[in-house]
Amino acid sequence: MAYERELEFARNLAKRSGEVMMEYYSKISYIPLDEHKDIVIELEIEIDSLVKKEKNERFPTHGIFTEESGAAGLEKEFVWISDSIDGTINFVREKEHFATSLALMRNKDPIVGVIYLPYFEREFFAYKDGGAYRNSSPIKVSNVDALIKSIVHIETNFHRYSENIRVREALTEKTGRLHALNTAAIELAYVAAGQSEALVSYSRLTDVAAGALLVQEAGGGVTDINGEPFTLESKSIIASNGEIHAGLVDLLKEV
Repeated sequence: MAYERELEFARNLAKRSGEVMMEYYSKISYIPLDEHKDIVIELEIEIDSLVKKEKNERFPTHGIFTEESGAAGLEKEFVWISDSIDGTINFVREKEHFATSLALMRNKDPIVGVIYLPYFEREFFAYKDGGAYRNSSPIKVSNVDALIKSIVHIETNFHRYSENIRVREALTEKTGRLHALNTAAIELAYVAAGQSEALVSYSRLTDVAAGALLVQEAGGGVTDINGEPFTLESKSIIASNGEIHAGLVDLLKEV
């Protein structure tokens, strides 16, 4: 199996990161939105340090890009993309939808992706040309072929990415339902598993790199919002079941 060693490493590391999350989660009572930063920063630093340490020991020649530490070696053939905790607000408000996300890109294209939901002990993973899986069972995108019948996820971080306001406005009257879990990694996993039809978002690469591969390997389509290939440099993403992809690109190309 291609990339077997890298996939095993990513799956094990994602689960270990999830275990660290749950150690913190069990200690949280209610934390107001504007007071969550200290505990989250402590958690993110711990997981970020774990990821970098393990990567350097197993794959010292690979580059790495983490949400907490930034990029090192992006020019290298292999680059790891890590998001210690996706769904931070959900985590601190004791909502269950949060995850750790880890991807490996080769020459700017994703080849390994793992998303782990520690609260549910649920794992999604994919590898290039090897399919996508939920807890080791194969998954596929849905066959819904009309946007008006589709569940489309959007990003609600309008303060950081004001473009998402225009995305919401463009989609409101055209889709069956707009959903927002505020965790792109999980939303992409749900698209891959056929539980939703698409995610449209301006967001950080660290949030979506692993999920982009999941959707591709589950039979879906992934581009940026202009319909261009999704790469390390992409600032936006449309990930869909493929059936509604062209319609989304046409609808959003002016956003």
